[in-house]
Amino acid sequence: MTKPYLLKLSGELGLRGIEALKAQIAEALASHDALAIDTSAVEGADASAIQLLLSAQKTANADGKAMSLSGSAATPLGRTLVALGLVAADGAPLVPETSTWTIKAAA
Repeated sequence: MTKPYLLKLSGELGLRGIEALKAQIAEALASHDALAIDTSAVEGADASAIQLLLSAQKTANADGKAMSLSGSAATPLGRTLVALGLVAADGAPLVPETSTWTIKAAA
């Protein structure tokens, strides 16, 4: 199995930086067969960032590439994913697109 390319995200993920984030993810998916996104240092995320992450997952799935996302349900991004019904509070995926996402339960 191919070792995934690691993309570490940090700071605020929002509309102001969405084009740069989109380019980062698109380049990583174009250049690698597997992508792991670490969101542990993300301080906040708006709807545009969530939509981009879901879109990237769908694109990876359609292209036969592996994409995973890791983080914590205790972070702002994790709380947003829980609030939107994408993952449960215990980190369990609630929609098919998040089945490869590892969100640790809030402590």
